[in-house]
Amino acid sequence: MTKDPTDDVHGNFEIGYGNYQTVDANAYLTGGLAKNLAADVAIQYHDQGKGFGRNITTGTDLYKDETIAVRSKFVYTGDLTKISLFLNYEKLTSDGLVLQFAPATRAIYGYPDTGRFDIQNQVDPYQRARKKFVGLRIEQDLGFARLVSSSFYAKYDQKYGQNYDALTPANNGGGYATDASTQFSQEIQLIGADTSRFQWQVGGYLFKFESDTILSLNGAFFAPNPSLYNTGKTSSVALYGQATYEIVDNLKLTGGLRYTFDKYRTENAHIAIPSLGLDLPSPDRRRTANKPTWRVALDYQATPDVLAYISYNRGVKSGGFSAYAQTSAGYNPEQLDAYEVGLKSKLFNRALRVNFASFYYDYKDLQVNIIDPCGCSSQIRNAATARVYGLDVDFEIAPVKNFTLSGGFGLLDAKYKDFPGSPSTLPDGSATVINAGGNRMINAPKFSGSATATYVMPTDAGDFRASATVTNKGLTYTAPDNLPVLSGYTLLNASLGWTSTDERYGIELWGLNLTDKNYYVQMTPVSVPFGYVQMAGPPRTYGVRLKAKF
Repeated sequence: MTKDPTDDVHGNFEIGYGNYQTVDANAYLTGGLAKNLAADVAIQYHDQGKGFGRNITTGTDLYKDETIAVRSKFVYTGDLTKISLFLNYEKLTSDGLVLQFAPATRAIYGYPDTGRFDIQNQVDPYQRARKKFVGLRIEQDLGFARLVSSSFYAKYDQKYGQNYDALTPANNGGGYATDASTQFSQEIQLIGADTSRFQWQVGGYLFKFESDTILSLNGAFFAPNPSLYNTGKTSSVALYGQATYEIVDNLKLTGGLRYTFDKYRTENAHIAIPSLGLDLPSPDRRRTANKPTWRVALDYQATPDVLAYISYNRGVKSGGFSAYAQTSAGYNPEQLDAYEVGLKSKLFNRALRVNFASFYYDYKDLQVNIIDPCGCSSQIRNAATARVYGLDVDFEIAPVKNFTLSGGFGLLDAKYKDFPGSPSTLPDGSATVINAGGNRMINAPKFSGSATATYVMPTDAGDFRASATVTNKGLTYTAPDNLPVLSGYTLLNASLGWTSTDERYGIELWGLNLTDKNYYVQMTPVSVPFGYVQMAGPPRTYGVRLKAKF
């Protein structure tokens, strides 16, 4: 939820320029339109005009993107009624996934090393996306409770294209896809008025989603170049309730229960091969799932600045069908039992804030996104079971005046307990099937963390501010077989800024990845003759921002 507009007219504006011909601009304006009626509008614009790399074959700059987002909110506030209308529009134009062959695959096939950001494809990758959103929230004070209705509708359209042989100028294999989806949700809540010891709420939730997808494959590897069509529909209905009771002073018990009814199906699925004059239909598929979920938590406010808690939650993620898996039986709902104990504290006259949470996750039918055997699309499959032990810590300390240190870290021990039928792909693209039980879960580094140091120097001319942040992400695996590896990396970001004494004007110099670390954010196994493909993270970027308020 965004902040509410106000009756008094005010706003802010920010514009920036960075290397790679990057322009950023943000504007916000709010004010009253009539008695009890206020509105706002926010505009965000980003354009990177020069790419980090290029397609050697076509000469096109790559890693460029342009986005524009506009949102607005209208709020009517009466004595007992509040009505909020949300409007949002977003548009993205980018180069999508710029993939290269990983070193192990290049060594096998003798593909050239084109450098950190360059590729050698017959066609340029691309992505075009638009999102439209409207929402309505009505709140009515009934005295004993508050009745809340939340309605949301969204429409999303996307087109993207990719050459799967990430280096060679020959069109051995590629494809393009279009996705169009709509979703609607309606939630009704009855939230009890606060009392000294008891809070409660009950509600119902309705969700509907429909998508139409087309994937067209081309090139020698995918001959005779089929097109895959699919319409997916999902509907979900849930009833829930939650209550919190203060058993004794400062000790609260919370319990919640939710029951969800899910239906999902695919329609009109077929594979068209125009070159052969074929159109091969697939049968419609349907699945249902009805699942209870719950929450139990106990928290103790030891002092106004120290809160300890323990909780147990059962959660479920809906099942369904993968868009391009024409004959798949689908995937089951994912079930998670989450156990957590934690502490939130502000110590030494609030000069030190420390929070920690220790948790254990037990998964059943964990949903894993994998590349299908032909390498042309991703699918969701269920791992039988998995478990995660973890620790999250975040802190903020002000050891001296005007200087703060903040940050946090996470420790994870995440493994599949049993995952029969997991695909395993070697660097040459050859594939087999294994049981990935005992392997580490994908995208789960053993360690990740960040630390930020900030110093503010007040003067008669305004406040000067210097800040530096170090982030670290450990080694991760990108497939259940633990063969494709993304190395860990450490990044350094920093900024220098000035703000006027009345806080109306400011300027900031900023830099990201200041050491120009060479790192990768994605590595995907694809079948013969492609192997492993990877995508680099951004290089060193820097720029300046100007800010103003009125």
